[in-house]
Amino acid sequence: MDLMRAILAMAILGFASAAAEPNAEDKAALEIPSEAAPEVSIEELLDADNAAWRAVPAFAVHFNRTPPVYATDTKDDGDRPSMTVQVLRLPSNDVVFRVQWQDPTAEQVASGARFPDSGEDHIYKSHSTATDTFPDAFCIMVPKQRGQHLSYPSMMMGEGSNPVDLYYWKAGKGFELLNAHGRATTAAVAEEIRGSARRVADDWTVTMALPNLTSQTPVCFALWNGDKDHRDGLKYFSLWYEVE
Repeated sequence: MDLMRAILAMAILGFASAAAEPNAEDKAALEIPSEAAPEVSIEELLDADNAAWRAVPAFAVHFNRTPPVYATDTKDDGDRPSMTVQVLRLPSNDVVFRVQWQDPTAEQVASGARFPDSGEDHIYKSHSTATDTFPDAFCIMVPKQRGQHLSYPSMMMGEGSNPVDLYYWKAGKGFELLNAHGRATTAAVAEEIRGSARRVADDWTVTMALPNLTSQTPVCFALWNGDKDHRDGLKYFSLWYEVE
């Protein structure tokens, strides 16, 4: 059954990746505009309320949802999140993203707890007390090789010849940099991500700095809504966009 699930997922996301290949006729529809950042630091731009963001156009991202495979999986209710992206580019080609989306509920990572256990202490650090709840999360996936691509990486976490970096945020845990070169190859990287996140009313707002994101580098986005039991591959995902 796991093999069948993997084959189905790869077929679906492989189609989505192919559908997002560059096309000269509709290239404008695949671009996210960016603005030159004013003379402020990245740390200042990570403040979602910084005045520099007021003049930056908000770009609406369109999402798909991965389909349920098992009968117990949450069914697709047809709802799609409303998310906008703003982009400021620094002279160094570091790029700061400001993303905002609506989510009426807020789910965060629950802390683990220690319980008596017969195993060795260095193995049994903590135990989850909320195995049936899942946090909200957001990710930007970008090819490790920056710049324009004639062929985008596989949406199944890249591939050997075209690996990807994953700039990941999870509510209650924070930011984490991952890399991957295909399905089941995701690994954490010991490198700090500069970012911030906040919750106001029904909105999440995340700002994140991506280094050396030269013009026309493709990016794609993923959102997890914990209230809908999203986790792992069950999520909303976009096709590839190129950052202007």
